[in-house]
Amino acid sequence: MDQIENLEKYTPRSISRTRYHVHCPSSEEVTSIAEHFCLPSHGEKRKVLEAKIRTAIANPNQYKALLVSSDDDQKAVFLCFKKAGGELSIDVMRHAGDVTSKTIAQNFAWAEIFSHADGGVSLIKYTDDYSSFQNDDLFQTNGFIKSDNGWVRFSANIICNLATAKDKVSQFSSGLAEINDHARNSLSSFLQAEDNAALYEEAFWPLKVTDGNVPTYLIPIRPVWALHLFDEGLAEKELWGADPTKHFNIENVYYRSPKRFSMVSGARILWYVSSHGANKVSEIRACSRLISSETDTAKRLFRKYKRLGIYEWSNLMEITKNDPDGEVMAMRFYQTEYFKNPVELEDFQKYGINGAPISPKNTTNEQFINLYTDGMNKSG
Repeated sequence: MDQIENLEKYTPRSISRTRYHVHCPSSEEVTSIAEHFCLPSHGEKRKVLEAKIRTAIANPNQYKALLVSSDDDQKAVFLCFKKAGGELSIDVMRHAGDVTSKTIAQNFAWAEIFSHADGGVSLIKYTDDYSSFQNDDLFQTNGFIKSDNGWVRFSANIICNLATAKDKVSQFSSGLAEINDHARNSLSSFLQAEDNAALYEEAFWPLKVTDGNVPTYLIPIRPVWALHLFDEGLAEKELWGADPTKHFNIENVYYRSPKRFSMVSGARILWYVSSHGANKVSEIRACSRLISSETDTAKRLFRKYKRLGIYEWSNLMEITKNDPDGEVMAMRFYQTEYFKNPVELEDFQKYGINGAPISPKNTTNEQFINLYTDGMNKSG
């Protein structure tokens, strides 16, 4: 019945005009999905996986199943999420094993974590024990804790001061039977020991702390780079779409000149997408978390971050004026959130920002909170 009433969900749609498309699978596809993604070498039985997928597809109000395939209909990713109250369970997370399919799977998992339990604290559980070896990168990020039945993390989709954030996470976790003593103790130790607002925002992402003075940088970026790194809206307009090897990464790298500006790890980034050529944008369209910034020679950084950075060698040479040993800065970032309501240049003045940024500039905590609140259409 759901397949008839909500036909659009079951119709494959392109992802950022890449060579991949996604849809909610139908009951007729279950057997082929189970055959393709079953992991018998790790003790999994195909019939058990098939039954789990059928249950998910038959109960669309409780589960969300997604199948990602390439344009030549090669299955790349299958995900199954279960939602119940303040909990999101990643029941099945499978991919074809190559780098691109793995990053697509993690991208969709993060997107679901971000969208879950808007306005509150929620428990995120990873319960697909058979495939945890495939997705170990996901659990290396700040916030995941090992528990009895897999991995857990707490997601606080709220904007509040640090004391309130601590209280809300503590109160939510105190009544949960799903986490073991180790996970509970790890969380308790973190809540008691840390007063670093940036660490809280990272660990309980997409939490935003109003009183922590987290460093925030307004970074200009050309549309051509934004569409490959995070901007789905621009990618949809591009004839060839985004580069899937970069666009789906939950972590990425952006290069810039290192002159006259230093950055602190854990800071927030506001992305101002400039206007360039036919792309007339001039908006703040997203925000991210800075993992680190590193200054070194162009050739060293290009070799180190080639898998992540969108720049080609010729683009780095533009920064260094064709000197391979010239210095550039590499900014590693993740936890990117695309604004629902991009903030236009003409509205900058009401946030206390004077004109379009030509180079990175600092913004205050208050400016960020106001921009984020309006950009994400949230209330504090």
